[in-house]
Amino acid sequence: MILRQLLDRLGIPPEELGHVFLNGRLLLTCSPMALWLGYTDAADRVPAGQTAWETPLRPDDRVALFGQDMALLVV
Repeated sequence: MILRQLLDRLGIPPEELGHVFLNGRLLLTCSPMALWLGYTDAADRVPAGQTAWETPLRPDDRVALFGQDMALLVV
């Protein structure tokens, strides 16, 4: 299964998401400051030539989904 398929199963439109974390690492965000703030990214899981929406999910993966109205915490 890929991330987009998971969202389809859950009935969540991708455009409603602001941030997606995979195993505690940032996979997608609408915030240009996320990486500057030190959030580690999960870009190594995105297949070459694909978007993050096509990231394969493994059985033990943890996916965290946050809507666009949920800001990242800045401490």
